[in-house]
Amino acid sequence: MTNEVQPNNTKRSPILIVVLAVAAAIFVGLFVWQNLRNRELTDYFQEEQLALEEDYRLLIEEYDSIQVNNNYDSLLLQLDVEQQRVAQLLDELETVKATNAVKLREYRKELSTMRTVMKHYVYQIDSLNTVNKQLTEENKYVKEQYQAATQTVMELEEEKEELSKTIAIASQLEVRDLEVLPQNIKGRSMRKLSKTERFVINFTVLKNITTDVGNKMVYLRITSPQREVLTSADKGTFSFEDGELEYSAKNPFEYQAEDVDMTIYYVINQFLFAGEYQFDLFVDRVHVGHKTMVLKD
Repeated sequence: MTNEVQPNNTKRSPILIVVLAVAAAIFVGLFVWQNLRNRELTDYFQEEQLALEEDYRLLIEEYDSIQVNNNYDSLLLQLDVEQQRVAQLLDELETVKATNAVKLREYRKELSTMRTVMKHYVYQIDSLNTVNKQLTEENKYVKEQYQAATQTVMELEEEKEELSKTIAIASQLEVRDLEVLPQNIKGRSMRKLSKTERFVINFTVLKNITTDVGNKMVYLRITSPQREVLTSADKGTFSFEDGELEYSAKNPFEYQAEDVDMTIYYVINQFLFAGEYQFDLFVDRVHVGHKTMVLKD
C-alpha cells in the first residue's frame, strides 16, 4: 500500500496572509508618504509663488523710487514701459497655479531679467546725473567767471570814464587877468553908464599842454541886472552842457599851446539900467572866466 504526500495548504495560508498584509502596509505607507510629499511640495510652491509675487511688487516700488530729471523724456518713457511690463507679469503670476513649477521658473527667470534691465537704467541715470552735475558745476564756474569779467569790465569802464573826465578837466583852458573897461567909442574910460558906449574885455587864455591845439572860438555872454542877455547883432547861440546859450560877442583865435592875450569889444546897442552886470567867457563848451561889475548912472 502506497502512502501519498498531500500539500500542506494549512501552512501556506498564514504566510500568504502575512505577505499580503506587509504589501498592503507598504502600499498604505507609500500612499501616505506620497500625500505628505505632495502637500509639502504644494506648500513649497505656494510659498515660492507668494515670494515671487512680493519680489515683483518690490521691483515695481524700486521703479517708482527712481529719480529722473524731467529733461530725459526718452528715458522716462522707457522706464514707464518697463514698469508696466513688471505690473503685467505680476497680474499674470497671480493667476498661475502654485503647482505649475515650470511657469514659476519662467517668471523667476523673467524677474531676474527685469532686475538686470532696471540696474542698467539706474546706471544710465547715475551716469547722466553725474554728467549733468559736472555740466552744472562747469556752467556755474563759467557764469562766475563771466560775472567776474563783466564786473572787471564795468570797473575798467568806470575808471576809463573817470580818467576821461579827469583828462577833460585837465585839458580845459583857463583865463586870467580878466578885466572889463566901460568906454566911449573913442576909447576913453567912462564912469557913468549913460556915457558908456562899449565894453572892452581884456583877458589871457592860459597855456595848457593837454589841450588840443588849433582854431577855437571864445564866446562872451553879458547879463544885465534884469538877468537879460545883451545880444549881438546876429543873436547867435553856442553849445554849453546839454543846451544852447545866447552870446553877446564872439572872437576866434588860434591856440598853439601858448598863452594868448585877447580883447573882445562889445558895442552897446540898447538902453542899460544901473546895477550889477555879469561877464562870462566860454571856450570849448567850458565856462572859463567870470567877472561882475556894478554900473551906476
